[in-house]
Amino acid sequence: MKIRWFIIGMLLILCMGAYLETRQHGWLLLKTGTSDDTALDGTTSGLTYVFSDKPSSAKPVEYGWNGVDIYFKGVATPILPGDVNEKYVDYKVYIWKNESGPGLLWCYGRATMGTAVTGVTNGYFVDTVTCTDVHAETEGTRVKFTDSGNNRVAVLRLGDVRGAKWVNIEYDFPTDGNVAATSMTSEYTGY
Repeated sequence: MKIRWFIIGMLLILCMGAYLETRQHGWLLLKTGTSDDTALDGTTSGLTYVFSDKPSSAKPVEYGWNGVDIYFKGVATPILPGDVNEKYVDYKVYIWKNESGPGLLWCYGRATMGTAVTGVTNGYFVDTVTCTDVHAETEGTRVKFTDSGNNRVAVLRLGDVRGAKWVNIEYDFPTDGNVAATSMTSEYTGY
């Protein structure tokens, strides 16, 4: 009798462990861009928030992810040696929860390069991320960033995306070539 309850208990623990699992993944390419993306505007044909207008650049969010982390790296030609930490791109992040729901603007902000090199000629990691959390909650924020402003690698952390199916990022490069990144790449992973 005791062995039966022991086995049932062990099976319950194993089942709960599998249920509470948070799947993790290595970094995946989200987008590389060299010019402005055509922005979703909600009204223009092909640019609405409905699922059928989801940009082809949107990437899947794996089942079981509670959140999505994004980091950026860019290429910029310095005006003066070492002068890259003012080069930036503005961005918007959209989340699609399912195939019949709309694309939700999750956050928007600016990604500014620091001095940490990527190993590519004139390549630098973004060290400062600012964002406006469109989906803020009264008890806290769903969007955070880590290690921002420290000349390392800043990470944009999108929390509470459970059930999300797709994520997309739009780039908006500034028109002033003195501050614009030449290109920007973002990679993402889940947690």
